[in-house]
Amino acid sequence: MSSTNGSSDAPADAAALYPDDDSGTPRSTPWDHIQALWQGKWFILSLALLLGGAAYVYQQNQPRQYRASTALLLNEPDRPDRMTKFLPVQAPNRIGRELYFLRNSEVFAEEVARELLTHADTLSAPAESSLLWRQDGRLRSPEALAARLSGAVSVRRDAQDLPALRIQATGPRADEAALVANTYADVYRVHRKRSSNAQVRATRQLLKEQKRKLHTQLRALEDSISTRVRSSRQRGLLAPTDSGGGLVGKANQLAGKIAELRHKKEEVQLDLQMEQALLDSARARLRRIRPNLADRASSTTSTRLQKTQEEMASLKSEIRLIKARNRTLSPQLQAQLSDMKARLDTLQTRADRLATEYVDRSLSTGAIRPLDGESGGGLASVVDLRRQITKRRLSVTRLSAKLKALDDRLEQHRAALRDSPNDMLSRLRRRKATTQELFVSLSKNLQRTRVSATASPEQVEILRPAAPPSTPIAPDVWSNVILATLLGGVAAGGGTLLYNRFDDVIEAPEDLPHSSSGPFGTIPEWSATTDPAFDESAVPWPGIADPFAPAVEAYRHLATNIRLGLPRNVSTIVVISPGAKEGKTTTAANLAVAFTEAGQDVLLVDADLQGPALHRLFNADRTPGLPDQLSDEHDAVQSLPLPTSRRPGGNGASADAASSQAASPLAPDMGQLGLLAAGHDVPQPSLLLQERHLRPLLEPMQASWDLVLIDTPPALLYDDAFRLASLSELTLLLAAAHRTRRRAVQDVRTRLDDLCSHTIAEVLNRDSSASPSRYGYTSSYYPSRRSDVPMTDRLAQTVSRGVRRVLKG
Repeated sequence: MSSTNGSSDAPADAAALYPDDDSGTPRSTPWDHIQALWQGKWFILSLALLLGGAAYVYQQNQPRQYRASTALLLNEPDRPDRMTKFLPVQAPNRIGRELYFLRNSEVFAEEVARELLTHADTLSAPAESSLLWRQDGRLRSPEALAARLSGAVSVRRDAQDLPALRIQATGPRADEAALVANTYADVYRVHRKRSSNAQVRATRQLLKEQKRKLHTQLRALEDSISTRVRSSRQRGLLAPTDSGGGLVGKANQLAGKIAELRHKKEEVQLDLQMEQALLDSARARLRRIRPNLADRASSTTSTRLQKTQEEMASLKSEIRLIKARNRTLSPQLQAQLSDMKARLDTLQTRADRLATEYVDRSLSTGAIRPLDGESGGGLASVVDLRRQITKRRLSVTRLSAKLKALDDRLEQHRAALRDSPNDMLSRLRRRKATTQELFVSLSKNLQRTRVSATASPEQVEILRPAAPPSTPIAPDVWSNVILATLLGGVAAGGGTLLYNRFDDVIEAPEDLPHSSSGPFGTIPEWSATTDPAFDESAVPWPGIADPFAPAVEAYRHLATNIRLGLPRNVSTIVVISPGAKEGKTTTAANLAVAFTEAGQDVLLVDADLQGPALHRLFNADRTPGLPDQLSDEHDAVQSLPLPTSRRPGGNGASADAASSQAASPLAPDMGQLGLLAAGHDVPQPSLLLQERHLRPLLEPMQASWDLVLIDTPPALLYDDAFRLASLSELTLLLAAAHRTRRRAVQDVRTRLDDLCSHTIAEVLNRDSSASPSRYGYTSSYYPSRRSDVPMTDRLAQTVSRGVRRVLKG
């Protein structure tokens, strides 16, 4: 059979466990992103320069656009404040109105287009189409030109605190853009002058109309004044020769009477308030004396009155108690309360009647006497208080009537003053004076409008005419080139990060997740296949690399690292790979030979009961094997004979190299190589490979052999590999370039870190980047052949390597 550094027989592929999605990818750090960008720096730089150059070439071929602008200042017309009410109301936002007109008026745009066509002969006809000319070199029609002006001309406000406008024209020719901007400004200035003249004419017509109305009002006011004066003379209020000045004395008399009546009214109000206070005081004293009258009466009436009041107090107490104890009253309680309230009303009526009877009897018999130390508490004081109350009431009534009479007289005098001829004449004369003043002002402004109609100032002033621009505004070549370069760099950086995120296949030693200082060893890609006529039975170990091939130097290098690079010697090594067909079986076999060449006795154990292959690499029997050894039936270890000679040129070695090897007197003493094959098939291999079974088996092996090297099944497919690794002293985690995924190695390494306390060494197999010269000059005579990989796989690997070299350096 032919052998490569990858097993040809495997039940499954571990790559199927990891689809192309990145849902389980460990979270990347910013430093990882920076490293990925640095690795792809040449790709990023190349793409950025490529897009920048393409943008430069594209922008150079684009037509140029020029922009010319002119500034306008709008002059405000004079409007006197006192005449504002007679003039038309101006728009509150004049600049906004002008902007809306210039941007949306189709009539104005057609007027500008006709004016432009009259000045088109000042420009030379262009070879290509422009604002004024068509593609065939003919001028556009006014309608077509007006439609294009709406997109080529822009108008905006030039200053926030001044009525200033800026007109900008854009076109493919500099002189044409300047002509459009200046023509637009000239036509607008003429339009504003026409509008101003029309406004002056309208204002003059309005002033004439207002003057006529004021003249009519003055005539009416003069007639009213004359009529009022004649009426006053006829009623005797004015003398025949008096023009109304004699009415002032009567008006003054009415004003004096009104002031006198106001003074009297204030005095009466003060007297009324005093009498009302005395009346209230007498009433209060009488209310204080009445309870004492009942206490001084000694008769049966007072006894009955006292009993009645006590019964009323008891009844009120019961009602309050019932309401306090019962928030919700039942129908029976409500009926009982109704009866008690009715009884209370009856008692109240009886108490009032008894009190009245008691007072009447006391007054009729004169039994009331003053209290001890109290004066004025007898019957005489009560009668006196009632007499005083009656007197105060009469005084209050008399003063109220007098106050009402004074109010009536005041109202009459005020009405007479309002209707006096002097007041009416004064109002008429004031209105006449105001109207005359307005009439004179209107006459002056009318004269001013007549003058402004013939010599009105410019409404629009062109501050700076448009000049042909020297530099185009579009395209902005360098800005676009810089933007394209930045976009190219960002796109290349994003592509690099995406590729780095989805590129999960290990292709180089630095791709190993835990290889900060590099892997423990690398194995180049090799094949033991020779010419088709080669007979595999002619050599004892057809799956082992030739002693002078580059690959065997890599295995020897790995063995040296294990023997000399670890802090202590190891006696048990387990070879693990995440999936199948990644070369762990071949690596274990060649590593065992390398240790044997170093003079150590090595026992090679095939613990891959799921897919055993070690016995085929050494042309040995599969049985007896590991199951027989575990059952203690007999010793299943096979001692492999060392090769005494090799076919000249076999396994990649030349005939000269083989003869020199045989003739060398310095051939080292080789150790013994033993093989414990997989044995016969068992139903459940996982149950057989348990710690309680393997630990007693490994202890005598470690005592009998210098090194026990164990081949395992794929770690991600079967759990046997992790149990075997926990019993070893060194675990070699193997990854195959262009096949093993980074996540697979990460998962296996994480599991091993949790289970094992010893060293875990990572090894990269099929490393195509490994140079043959690193293994000695003899490798140039013994080149390594590529594995038997299909052409499509080789092409995919080549493309992947090329993309990787571009994106990752």
